Amino acid sequence: MKILVIILIFAVLIIGGILGYIIITENDKQEGHFWEYSYISDISDGFAVAVIGADDPNTHTGPAWLGGEWGIVDIKSGKEAIPFGKYEYIGFLIDGMAAVGHDGSQGVICVESGNMIIPFGKYEAFGVADELYKLRIVRPRAILNGMIIVQQERKLGVVDILNESEVIEFGKYSEILFLSDYMVAVEFDEQWGVIDIASKSEVIPFGKYERFEGIIHDAVVVAEFSGNWGAVNTANGDIAIPFEYDSIELIPGGLAVVRKHHNPLYLFGVISVATGEVIIPFGEYGSFDSYFDGMIVVRRSSDGKTGLIEISSGREIIPIGKYLLIRIYPDGTMLIMDDGVYRFDHISNYVDKAH
Repeated sequence: MKILVIILIFAVLIIGGILGYIIITENDKQEGHFWEYSYISDISDGFAVAVIGADDPNTHTGPAWLGGEWGIVDIKSGKEAIPFGKYEYIGFLIDGMAAVGHDGSQGVICVESGNMIIPFGKYEAFGVADELYKLRIVRPRAILNGMIIVQQERKLGVVDILNESEVIEFGKYSEILFLSDYMVAVEFDEQWGVIDIASKSEVIPFGKYERFEGIIHDAVVVAEFSGNWGAVNTANGDIAIPFEYDSIELIPGGLAVVRKHHNPLYLFGVISVATGEVIIPFGEYGSFDSYFDGMIVVRRSSDGKTGLIEISSGREIIPIGKYLLIRIYPDGTMLIMDDGVYRFDHISNYVDKAH
């Protein structure tokens, strides 16, 4: 059986890939002070997982957090929600909960209160398998609707966090991936299928498709067939997107970011799931990053510069080239790089100005 990535699954996201974050707000800039972190791994619900005191990148070749202390900070105030150094490492940050490690064991805490939700050592690991994890616009979730994917005695299962009841029995499936709060993709005997969480009935039969990815939108799920990616309607089994792409990510609004090979390059575009209409032409942008409320971060093919556009109109909300890096999180928090400095911001500051 494939081994679960430990709770550092989300800690491997080096935003921008550069060690040495100086995080400031506009008020901080005016007053001449800042917060400095070695590394930021995850942002959710107004909090950020950060590392201080990591080794100088010029003196080691290991992970960006090597030698540092982990903590969680309140983005608005900069105060420590979880003190640096209290835990050996901190993994995912979802729905006000964080996975933490101490003395080789792992647990889950409430960020606001600091109280333990899942005690250390109860489970071996949390999350999804390493080969199912990719840096994506919509990332796989270890927690969804009060349920968590866990590993116990090298066997996967899903449990209800509050009452600790077993939702999906341990050891039945070799891989588990949340698709929605009522469906999961699972691997059994080297074949993938989609099942209803409550009834355990098959929504998409095992072996029909090679594997599944992402989060369901409008009953549509991404699937692989004969080495190509497409999408399938879970309600009726119809093919929603033809199996002719190298990768697909569904985003809200009935859209999909797709990639196709155009020798010698891979070209990205955005299409309508319902009609197949091309909304953003292939090759216009080199890649797409964060999505938020009808807007998407783009990197221009011609010069690699980044901006934020409105998908429907192509209008630039943040002009391409204004910032070196832009990443938007589900709560609207932004991490941007400006003049060599990373800082927090909020999408509302840009949307209001663009109208």
